[in-house]
Amino acid sequence: MKMSRLVAVLGVAAAGATLVAPPAASAATASAPGALMGIAATRGGLQGEKTTVSWTAQADVTQYRISVLEGTKKTDYVVPATGAAGTRMFSTIPTVDKCSSFDISVAAENAQGAGKAQRYWIGSLMPSIVVKAKATRGADGTSATFTYSRPQWPGYVGTPKTGPARPDPYHWPVSVGIKPTLTKMVGNQVVTATPTYGGTAISTSLTYTNLDPKRAYVLKLSTSNTWGTCARSDGKILLKAGR
Repeated sequence: MKMSRLVAVLGVAAAGATLVAPPAASAATASAPGALMGIAATRGGLQGEKTTVSWTAQADVTQYRISVLEGTKKTDYVVPATGAAGTRMFSTIPTVDKCSSFDISVAAENAQGAGKAQRYWIGSLMPSIVVKAKATRGADGTSATFTYSRPQWPGYVGTPKTGPARPDPYHWPVSVGIKPTLTKMVGNQVVTATPTYGGTAISTSLTYTNLDPKRAYVLKLSTSNTWGTCARSDGKILLKAGR
């Protein structure tokens, strides 16, 4: 009986009648949203204390989830899906730590699950740590040359009066400063000698003279810009004791 009734229904459909799919069939076609497109983020506020995130709205979405990952700390913000598909959506979230860099991701969600999130990186207001650092003693052990490359991230341009702006990735901001402090490891004695600077705009070297050949030293390099400096971005180069 069931087979004959199915054949009868198919026969009616072939004859030109409209065949309406049952509700269960339409529910089976529902799925989670696709990958989110067009995410962007801009750090704002006079102190860089907030970030505005934007993305392209999708159809069949109930909400968007903004996730902020700062080190091991993750914070989620849920935004209702109020914009029509294809329009831009905006949300402003707090980002109060000037020294922190963090990842922002946004994913579309509905009753069937979440779509693939897109990520956007936000750097700290201040420069990051120096890289490729090393120390080499002179032949007699009384001099040493420290070499390093400038930070990969120069920090934001602007000032606390005008607000932050992302740096031009093709031009190194001239406002980035690097302050050296040389310390003898015995008794943590800070060496007051002024180093001789050398190198280029990309890599830099410092040379100290009149050092104790039998003692180890540590050179701290603090990076800064118009927003100040961060202790977590201080680079340290060890000069081992000579023989």
